[in-house]
Amino acid sequence: MKRLFFILLLLLLSSNALFAQNREIRVTSIEVDSKPISTCYKVFFSSGKKELIKAKRTKDGFIVPDEIDLTKNQTVIFAFEKYWLFFSELDSSYFDAKWKIGVDLKPFDPERLEGENPQNIEFIYYAVISFADARGASIVVRIDRQPK
Repeated sequence: MKRLFFILLLLLLSSNALFAQNREIRVTSIEVDSKPISTCYKVFFSSGKKELIKAKRTKDGFIVPDEIDLTKNQTVIFAFEKYWLFFSELDSSYFDAKWKIGVDLKPFDPERLEGENPQNIEFIYYAVISFADARGASIVVRIDRQPK
């Protein structure tokens, strides 16, 4: 009977670990004009209370703060050098992937323009999300007309 109890307890604990949302995100690179740069960066989450919650950095990325509900879409802000990159309403599935964050300067990569008028654009920022099952997604979240 004790043995059965311990087996059930072990199964319960391992199933919770298997189905828990991953809170550690790996950032594979930060790029400017498709060239990886070595820079310090900060990651923030926007809360509904108009405050920013800073994510703890790891060697290879960041950890989503416990206060953030990953069952809902989230706004994530990457800050490095002179850039503040706002990724609004990211789907919860993006938090189970590796991220590459970048800024594209003139002349722009045509794939990232998506019908915008490039004369007034200073830079384009993007996230490339690569999922464990080998499907990939590239999203342009915002186009800035003025540098920050």
